[in-house]
Amino acid sequence: MGIGSLFAGLNKDKKYIAMSSDELMRLGNIELRDAVSARMMKEARRREVPQCLELFKGAKRVFYIASLYEAEVSTDGLCRFLVGPCRSAAPYILDALKEIHASRHAELLKKFTSANGIDLNDLSALAIDNSWDYEERKKMYPFDDFLKQFEKLYEKEPLDLRLMQYARNHIQEF
Repeated sequence: MGIGSLFAGLNKDKKYIAMSSDELMRLGNIELRDAVSARMMKEARRREVPQCLELFKGAKRVFYIASLYEAEVSTDGLCRFLVGPCRSAAPYILDALKEIHASRHAELLKKFTSANGIDLNDLSALAIDNSWDYEERKKMYPFDDFLKQFEKLYEKEPLDLRLMQYARNHIQEF
């Protein structure tokens, strides 16, 4: 990324942060997600996930949790969400998914965790210290099967669209 691109991104973030709720509502979904993310990143500064979970309240917190889940599972799979930096959001993910009207996604996750004895409130059995540990955790459970089911459901009910609708419905909080 060149310096010009970096400054263009910063200027865009400033623009998003300065927008009114009405202006945010006129954005397309991709720009709205960028705008909400820029606003939340400014508020979060360099805090880690556990501190952000304490910082964000209401719709911001729900959006944050569901966004973490959507991003992690879509790019790296459920195992990464459960063992990586986002793991502290795991106890709240089922409620967040239901709140954004993604109940089928919540049901899929609940069914998988129940069938495999994974307690979202206590992920100590999945704790890792290094990449070797991560590869071992991936082998412990049928995460690939979950991902296939997640992707199939995502095609019918994209989480990113649920997130954007949720943001629009709670735009005053962002």
